[in-house]
Amino acid sequence: MKSLIIHPYMVDFTYVALLSASEMGLGSLLHALHFPLAGHALSLNQGILLTFATRNSSVHPARISFIASILKSLSPAGKRLTPMLAISVQGFLFSFGLVFGRNALGIAMGMALLSLWAFAQPLILAQIIFGEALWEAIGKLWNELCGLLSFAPGWGMEILVAVVVAKLVLAIALGWTAWWGGAMFEEAYVRKLKKLPQIKPREREGSAVKGAFRDLLDPWFILSLLISGFYFWVSGKEVWLYLLRPLAIGWIVFWLIRSLPIAKWFGHVLEEAQT
Repeated sequence: MKSLIIHPYMVDFTYVALLSASEMGLGSLLHALHFPLAGHALSLNQGILLTFATRNSSVHPARISFIASILKSLSPAGKRLTPMLAISVQGFLFSFGLVFGRNALGIAMGMALLSLWAFAQPLILAQIIFGEALWEAIGKLWNELCGLLSFAPGWGMEILVAVVVAKLVLAIALGWTAWWGGAMFEEAYVRKLKKLPQIKPREREGSAVKGAFRDLLDPWFILSLLISGFYFWVSGKEVWLYLLRPLAIGWIVFWLIRSLPIAKWFGHVLEEAQT
């Protein structure tokens, strides 16, 4: 079979196309199935593709991710800012790991750093919307639950660390598999990606306002709102008064995520990169 290793000046857009297509194919499939760890699966897929690109050419992986994120911003519907941020930052973190060299150690460091952003981004978004109250509420509820079940409260942190470490190990293992797997493994992986269904978004252009209201019904947002509301209720505070803030900030953030003219801001960068 024909190898994917091509001219170094062309490999950039080869992997840009693969990353963009997989974000649409794998991403749309996981979101359609309401897979709870979709962001983590997409980050690992990006790391594998960037490992292929690192092995096959001298192109900077961050450039591939940046151009792919611009293509994602050109999507006619749905969220633009958060996927673009995830793709570009993960590409930068992967490239930062390559300061140890384009070798197995560099790939391991790049995959480890890349995999952490899928944990960090939703936490940052939650901090912007709910503030410190959400983390205080989670801590209070967890301590009370541990008291009822006679668990040590420290188990929560241990479980969290175990999950993060497990993903780091998985990310490094996948990176090394892609690094040492050769052209045959790469071709097999790409064939699997190309077979994924392309699920088109149902939203129409100009639906940022309605989309922001739909985002308020997202399960993670509702759960966070309920936790915060329960915390304010047991604390003897005016629940509705305190919940108006995250609702208002949440809608504004979701509207900005959907409506910012990212394509216009970065479209000229894509045109220059193609010339």
